[in-house]
Amino acid sequence: MSSKTPRAARGCVLLVLIAAGCQQSLPSAGIDVREVAPVQGTVTIGGRPPAGAFVSFRPVGGAAPYNARATVGKDGSYQLTTYRQQDGAPPGEYRVTVYWPAERPKRKDGEDDDAGADVPDRLGGRYSNPETTPLKATVKAGETNTIDFKLP
Repeated sequence: MSSKTPRAARGCVLLVLIAAGCQQSLPSAGIDVREVAPVQGTVTIGGRPPAGAFVSFRPVGGAAPYNARATVGKDGSYQLTTYRQQDGAPPGEYRVTVYWPAERPKRKDGEDDDAGADVPDRLGGRYSNPETTPLKATVKAGETNTIDFKLP
């Protein structure tokens, strides 16, 4: 047995303990966790799915510790995440933002040509500002909420 084996074993045990500590529940971490309901749906723009667009549900009339958010899939579908992956959103009224970043040109080396620059919104910012977005949604407790957005 090599002298590196005990050191490697201690390293693995340490990683497991750190990972277990990171899995503590959100309330014990001091985060105000509200009950959530599943939220799913589709987003289409001119009848086509905006793959890679970002959807965010922001509570009306107050700040929450987190906004519910999702990335639109290739088929136009989304599932909201607030605290844990695809857990949904707390019941209530929301203003909904959609931001669809433009594709960046690639250089020959595969890197983005304008890495670090602001990426323009393919929707011209019409739905990206929570103060001016016309999109609204209501999340109801105790049920799976299917909320679709058909944008022109």
